[in-house]
Amino acid sequence: MMSSLRIVDRLYGADIVKMKKDLHNISTHKIMWDKNPKEVFTGVKTKVNHLRIFGFPVYIHVSKEKRKKLKPSRKKGTFVGYSEA
Repeated sequence: MMSSLRIVDRLYGADIVKMKKDLHNISTHKIMWDKNPKEVFTGVKTKVNHLRIFGFPVYIHVSKEKRKKLKPSRKKGTFVGYSEA
């Protein structure tokens, strides 16, 4: 069990740190009257229904241009974070 955690940490260490930073920025803070920094700055309540669990299995869409006629339209992957876009 411990060796598998070391492998995950080695493979996804930077992604884990980035995701933790992003989650910290949208988490509520007691000093800000239970609001997060983004909410205090913009005045708009932050939506969190798009959040997923790190390491969770996901399915990635394969576009028509990149697949052949009878090939599957999705591939299985592992969630490692959010894109910058």
